[in-house]
This record gives sequence, C-alpha cells and structure tokens, in this order.
Amino acid sequence: MRNRNIIMPSPPTLKTDINNYCRNLVVAQKTTRFFLMSCFLLLITSCTTMSNKNAIYSADGIYPIKPPPLSWQISAKLGISSSQKNGSVTLNWQQTGETFVINLQGPLGQGNAVISGSQYNAEIQQPGQPTLRSNNVDELVFNTFGWTLPFDNFIHWVVATANPKQIITNISFDPALGTLSSFEQSGWAMEYSRYKLVDNWVLPGRIKAKRLRSNSTQQNLSYNSIDTQQTTLTLIIREWTIL
Repeated sequence: MRNRNIIMPSPPTLKTDINNYCRNLVVAQKTTRFFLMSCFLLLITSCTTMSNKNAIYSADGIYPIKPPPLSWQISAKLGISSSQKNGSVTLNWQQTGETFVINLQGPLGQGNAVISGSQYNAEIQQPGQPTLRSNNVDELVFNTFGWTLPFDNFIHWVVATANPKQIITNISFDPALGTLSSFEQSGWAMEYSRYKLVDNWVLPGRIKAKRLRSNSTQQNLSYNSIDTQQTTLTLIIREWTIL
C-alpha cells in the first residue's frame, strides 16, 4: 500500500486575532482621545488669548479695550548700554498707582539701593549713605547712577501701552496674536516680545527701549544732555504680579 503524507490544517487562531484586534482598538481609542484633547486645548488657548487682549492696535493708534493695570510688581533684570555705561542691574519694581518702590541690586545700582516716590517727588536710599531727594526722579537716577530711565513713560511702557499724554508713532503689532510689537514715543523706540498671560492681562516678558538719535550738539555729559546718548535699555521680566 502506498504511503501518503497527510497534512493536517493548522488550528484556528481566532483567539489570537481577537486579542490583536482588541489591542489595536485600544491604541486607536487612545490616539483619538489624545487628538481630540489637543484640539480642545488649542481651542481654549485661542479663545483665552483673544478674549484677554489689552487693546486694539492699528497704524493710527492704540485703543484700549480695558484700562491698563495700575498696580503691579515685576522681578526683572535691566540691561543698560550707552556711551558711558554698560552692564546690568537686578530690580524688583512695585508700582501702586503713580507711586513706586524699586529695589536695585548690582554694580549699576552701586550695590544695593531703593528708589521710591513718584515722578515729581522721589528719593534714593543706599546703605551708609545719606538719603538723596529730588522733585525729578529721572534726574535723580541719572546723577546718582549715571544712567537714565524715563519713569514718567516707563510706568506705561512696562504694561505694553503708551503714555496717553504723549504722541505715539510708528506702531506695529502682531495681528494674529493681538499683541503690540513696537512703537516710538518721546524720543524712544520700543520693542516688545515674549508675551505671557498674567491673570486677565497679556503682558510682555522682554522690553527693549532705544533712545533715538538727537540733533543736539551738546558735548558735556549731564542730565541736560541725556538726549545725546545712544542709550539702549533691555528689560527681561522673570515674574509678573498684578496687585
């Protein structure tokens, strides 16, 4: 009798197929869930950004949607570059209405110093030194430290808006994000970046202020000749607090 090789069929793999199907289904569900959650978060972020605009910007001006914050505090580093001074100072600035208290640390603050008061009545305190007072804080800071900060304007500029009492020109903005990019005011060119959401405000993390070239021909370095200096201030804000 002829021998015949009988090939037996493989046993069914239904159980294995079902397990693979279930695993693939779970992976697909997780992927879909992650995709939907990402879309939802993106939508929420977009709506939050749009609903928390500080103002409407155009080439003609800045039109506030809501009044700028009057009381705030920042922890920051101020870089100063001019024909006479180069360096930085760490500062903690608390603004309450028109009054401020600014703690300085670093070489350009001559160690530790506290500037307090307002634009028209300010004082500087330094350890072991007599208190210095003036009715002009810009002049007081310049005569003490050798660099200038336009306080009357800067309290507005810090919160990414212009001084409403002064003319503003060359406004640029990011139409997608609804944030201010740059403008010029009172002889300074302002640039803004690194915005972050703080409470209900969109506030900058980096501010650059560059003194525009003046036509003045004065040569003596004094407060009255500040306009002749090519000063650049760079404020890197580490932390914002709305008070």
